[in-house]
This record gives sequence, C-alpha cells and structure tokens, in this order.
Amino acid sequence: METAHRPAFEDESQRMSKKRKTTEIKVLSVQQPHADSIMFGKKWSENRSWRTHFRGEFFIHASRWDTFARENYEALFGQPCEEISPGGCNIGCIIGKVNLVEVIDIEAAKNAKRLIDDVAAEYGLPTDDDALEHVQGPVCWIMTEARPLKEPISCKGQLGVFTRTVVADVLRFGRPRKKSWTRGRRRREEGIRVGSRVNHRRRNYFAVEIDDNLVAVARRRNGSPEQWFDESDLDQGWFAG
Repeated sequence: METAHRPAFEDESQRMSKKRKTTEIKVLSVQQPHADSIMFGKKWSENRSWRTHFRGEFFIHASRWDTFARENYEALFGQPCEEISPGGCNIGCIIGKVNLVEVIDIEAAKNAKRLIDDVAAEYGLPTDDDALEHVQGPVCWIMTEARPLKEPISCKGQLGVFTRTVVADVLRFGRPRKKSWTRGRRRREEGIRVGSRVNHRRRNYFAVEIDDNLVAVARRRNGSPEQWFDESDLDQGWFAG
C-alpha cells in the first residue's frame, strides 16, 4: 500500500512573525479516514474512552491512518480514500473545526439510546444507519458545525485535547484545494444548483457550493455569487445530496 500523502507545508510555528497576529486554538487528533468523515461526511460522534468538561469550538487534527477503516472504505467504494473524500484524507495536519456540544458516556447512562436520539434531534443531526454506525462509545463526543479549512495547517499531534498557537489569518474556512471544484456541476434533473433553496433536516437553506454528491448549505448568502461559499456561514457544513 502506498505511503499516505503528507502536505508539504512547514510547521506554522516556524512561519510566524512577531508582526502577525496569532491565536491559540484547541485541537484533538483523529485518525483518517474518520477525520474527513467528520468534516465532510455524517460522523458527528467521536468515540473516546474518557470524558471532558470542555464544550465549544475545537479543531480536528488528522494524525495517521486507521488501517482497518481505510481498507473497509476502499473495499466498499472501490476507490482510494484520498479520491473518495473531498478533503483528500491528508495526515499530519489540522483540517477544520467543529463545535463540541455534548459528551455522553453510553456505558454509564441508564438510557443511552434515548439520550443519543434526544441530542441528535436537538441539533438536527442525521440518524440514518450511515450516521449511527459512528456512535460506538464508550464515551461519545457529540459535534456539530463542521467547517473545513481551505489550507490544512501542518502540525504534530498529541494525546488528548491540546493547544496550538497559529497565525490568525491562516484560519480561513472553505473548500479544500485538494480537488478541482466546479460550481453548479450537478445533474439538472435533480433540481439542485448553486443558489437553489434546499430543505435540509426540515429547515430551509441555500446551496452555496456543490461537489459531486455533496452540497454545502447556508442559512444566508453573503456577498456576490462568487463569494457565497467563502463568505457565508455554513450552518450545517456538507451533506450528501
């Protein structure tokens, strides 16, 4: 099997200048392809063996490959994971951010299934088989609002939630540069194009970017049509069209 691609970016700490504004971010390392499943797929539960009192925004660091999961994905889809995911399954880098809204210990909970269902309903999370297969525990970190970075940030991972100082202006969110993206590349008979109104999880959104079977949606469109994806707040991130 070929060696996984690592982005040819130098560590951000080496690029920092005293004149450039920096910021501290919270980061959690997740193996691929699970990290990209959080950013671009239906994975909203990160399974850990430990609880945390932290709630709020943190960044996902793609650490290394989960070989077993990689082989399963590639056997299922018949393609390398790097081609399946819009993010390209980079490793050794920070690829985006999420919002940690709840932590559920499904082994300690009296009615774990009900708790999971209630949280999913509250935040409008998908509950089909593809989504729930990621809810395994023993402790489920429930995440929402996944937003990929335009450029991955090269970074060494650590155990647990760790802190990194980065140049603030590298935290630009939008479509990754791994793929050649084309606006409106969608089968017209499906009726979804950039700018279309779409009903997602019983709420109305605008489609601001489309890539094959993935649609990025936003409650409001900001700027000109060419700026919609970059400037709009992707309330629900990406979903399968």
